[in-house]
Amino acid sequence: LQVPLTRSFPTEGVNYMLALKEFANFVTLNMANLATTFSRLLAEQSPEYAAISPDSRTATGRKLLNAVVEACQEQTSDPLTSLFKENTHQTPRRWPANITPPNPLTEVECLGQTLTPVVTNLEAGKFLWQALSDTRANMPNRLPLLSKPVVKRTEKSVDAAGSSFSGQNQEISLFG
Repeated sequence: LQVPLTRSFPTEGVNYMLALKEFANFVTLNMANLATTFSRLLAEQSPEYAAISPDSRTATGRKLLNAVVEACQEQTSDPLTSLFKENTHQTPRRWPANITPPNPLTEVECLGQTLTPVVTNLEAGKFLWQALSDTRANMPNRLPLLSKPVVKRTEKSVDAAGSSFSGQNQEISLFG
């Protein structure tokens, strides 16, 4: 008689809190290296971010990482999402006042790329991905989706002699 081996992962309670605390402690202890990694990834992803000084990119990385630590401690994504809200007097800034970040979604992606390889446990991983997803979803300046995507296509025609020549551009609607 064999009993199947199953394991449940609680989403609340002491085990969940310990899992998030372990991850928060890891991020805190490795803050300098993680912030440097974030800065490097940001510069690699975008020439606009590469033009920002490494010190400013690293300082922003620390702010985002500290927000992740705080989010783990509070068990809510609010500390991270609040850094991406419109700048008001109540909202903390990710960047110095003289820097306008070119694409905040790139920052969220680089934060995910920085932290995913070092997630210490499954619960922390699920929490991190939910926090990153919440942050993306709550960004005020996300690009709107087109209601009717259009693809431009150029057709090449062939005449009777087998020579090809460019035809006219056509717009093809993907939806009705």
